[in-house]
Amino acid sequence: MNQTKAQRNTHVDKAHSLSVNKQCELLSISRSSSYYQKATESSLNLELMRLIDEEFMNHPWIGVGVTIFEFYLILIQNNSRGLSRNIDL
Repeated sequence: MNQTKAQRNTHVDKAHSLSVNKQCELLSISRSSSYYQKATESSLNLELMRLIDEEFMNHPWIGVGVTIFEFYLILIQNNSRGLSRNIDL
């Protein structure tokens, strides 16, 4: 088989009469990989990452740690409830 694991994974059909376990065995992939769904970032996280990247590119001498810390302080000042708790920093 010259297909990648991801390509073989697309051949698993959960509605097929052959069990998922047997299909995975025949395709030489782990059963858990057939259930895996890539996690997506929230729109809030994507926007914050974009802003942090933009700020860092404009002022690279400041450093990543300071840039992220400054954004965190701004969030706390502007919205001390709710928003700062929803951010994965």
